[in-house]
Amino acid sequence: MKRVDAVAPLRVPLAGGGTDLPEWYKVRGAHLLSAAIDRRLRLQVELGPQSPTQALDPLARHFLSLHPGWGLTTTCDVPPRVGLGGSGCLAVCLVAAHAAIERLDLTPQQIGWEAYRWEREIIGSPVGFQDQIAAAVGGAVIMSASPGGEVTAAQDRPLCDALNDLFATSLVVAQTPLRHRASTHLVTLARSFGQPSSAKTFQPATVEAMRAAILARDGVAVGQLLRAHWEAKRANSPDMTNPTIDAAMDAALSAGAVGGKLMGAGGGGFLLLSGSPAVRSRIIAAVEEAGCIHHEIRCQSQGVQVMEHEGKTR
Repeated sequence: MKRVDAVAPLRVPLAGGGTDLPEWYKVRGAHLLSAAIDRRLRLQVELGPQSPTQALDPLARHFLSLHPGWGLTTTCDVPPRVGLGGSGCLAVCLVAAHAAIERLDLTPQQIGWEAYRWEREIIGSPVGFQDQIAAAVGGAVIMSASPGGEVTAAQDRPLCDALNDLFATSLVVAQTPLRHRASTHLVTLARSFGQPSSAKTFQPATVEAMRAAILARDGVAVGQLLRAHWEAKRANSPDMTNPTIDAAMDAALSAGAVGGKLMGAGGGGFLLLSGSPAVRSRIIAAVEEAGCIHHEIRCQSQGVQVMEHEGKTR
């Protein structure tokens, strides 16, 4: 084998975000809903001149330490640090390439969990497991974890179809002008889980309620759940927002959005907003006026894919 290509989807978090942090799920368990989308990260690893490790992401440096003599390149459909799970997606692609080189027979869920382990245990990033599982499994995926660490994940195909209807009629995905450092906000959120009041103040939208709202194609109900989740995360980690984000959110709400949230750990990146179909165009215009870029996206069923090449491909 001379080259391995891996590609995996980014994700939109829909319910239960934050419960995938070990500070939460090892005490209370986790239940999440996330959707892989048609924005992707691509990795190419090839035998040949090695990439300069001092300029690489720590995940890439770890991969190259396991595979001396290999070089790598990555491309992504969105910029880094925008809250769509890019680092988890990179970890998934690297683990998938590692498994191909080592001839390891891993399921998508196993690839996702190993990618989480690389991020959390090997490079010490304070992440949860949602992004890696979503990128590896694909589709609208429901995932759970017990306090003992037993994890399950399964695609919900009808939910992916319903989401695509909502992405066309009620949901608005908008990129703010700010990027973020997820680790700072994740540490703050994780620390808040140690407070006795956290179980009351942090009430993420339940998977069951969000799933029912999406299957009903009810943009208003989805917006209400997004707003409740956003307010809960803000209560536990106030520094996850700032005047720029608040201004964009206020503009969307004034234009008729029922609710929304900032995707990812906070501080910048993409907003997910929802309302009735009658006001979607007004919401888009309002967030663009506030300095955001609107993106049309779709849920995609394919998770991580790997292609092996014996010879050099031009």
